[in-house]
Amino acid sequence: MRLLIGDRSGRMRALIKQMCSEAGDDVREAANSEALMEICGQQRPDCIVLDESLGGGECSSLLRQIKALLPEVRVVLLSWEVDDWFQNAARSAGAWKCINKEDLRLVREAIREDQS
Repeated sequence: MRLLIGDRSGRMRALIKQMCSEAGDDVREAANSEALMEICGQQRPDCIVLDESLGGGECSSLLRQIKALLPEVRVVLLSWEVDDWFQNAARSAGAWKCINKEDLRLVREAIREDQS
């Protein structure tokens, strides 16, 4: 699987990359929205793990840009606070899953879901 991790935190990207690389995924990283969109255009990832703050407060706008370029890509959105309002807003903007950063083990499960 081609996976793209978009997070400002190098430590968070490294942690997610380590979890997913162990499963044999081809993992790319982006520290900002510009790099993320460039990689999306070049690599066409199967799944994107995206920190909600990467879009500079405009996460829904970034999600819509991603989905306009890659309508089939699954976006797993990470946040420290995932409530009903956040999930509804994220899904309406194109997120496939929303996961609390406190429970990162769910990231690997989410990107493996429905891979038959």
